[in-house]
Amino acid sequence: MEVNAVYLNFSETTNALANGQIDAGFIVGGQGVGAVTQLALTHDIRILDISAQEQATFKSKYPAYSSYTIPEGVYNKVDAVNTLSVWNVIVVKADLPEDMAYELTRTAFENIDQVRKVVKAADATTHANAGSLNGVPLHPGALRYLKTAQ
Repeated sequence: MEVNAVYLNFSETTNALANGQIDAGFIVGGQGVGAVTQLALTHDIRILDISAQEQATFKSKYPAYSSYTIPEGVYNKVDAVNTLSVWNVIVVKADLPEDMAYELTRTAFENIDQVRKVVKAADATTHANAGSLNGVPLHPGALRYLKTAQ
């Protein structure tokens, strides 16, 4: 099978799917991506499952990813889908002063309810989940905040 890759943003990808210009699209984003949600309201779509074996193979190479199931109903007429996910993170330079990383983390968590009003994926931004990102170390300042906030 021949694959001709084209690199498009969310809207371009879903428009090309809707117009029959492409057969498939690869979109990385939080569940409920607006462009996909809109497409699913006007077209029958299918989101492909990633098998447990494929997930395990991928995660062994890229440990920051984890298994995830998009619940049924997130997209119109789409059943639950087994896939991969990766946490949203704030990335800083390793030499960022510890006090600054502490304050950044504290400020983010103390204002997370405001973020959740506009970013649905922020529902998963919790103290418990903060240490769940495998393969990526937390900054010592972030760790200090998380230990004192519990």
